[in-house]
Amino acid sequence: MPTNLAALQRIARIGLPVQFGGGMRSLDDIELALGLGAQRIVLGTAAIADPDLVAAAVERYGSERIAVGIDARQAW
Repeated sequence: MPTNLAALQRIARIGLPVQFGGGMRSLDDIELALGLGAQRIVLGTAAIADPDLVAAAVERYGSERIAVGIDARQAW
C-alpha cells in the first residue's frame, strides 16, 4: 500500500474527520481513500485535467464528500 494511503488508514483510526488529497486520479482512487477512512476527498490537478471526474465523483459521493483544491499548478 502506498505510504500516503497507509498513513490515511492509521490517522483515520483516531476517529477525527480526515480530508485526503494527492494522487486522486480516478473514481477507484477516490473509493479506496474513502474506504480507508477519509471523510472528504480533495481533487486538485485532476479537477483541472479531468473535470468529468469531479462531476462523476460528486454524483456518486455527494458534494459533502468531494472538494476541489485550487492550489494546482501548471496543469493546463
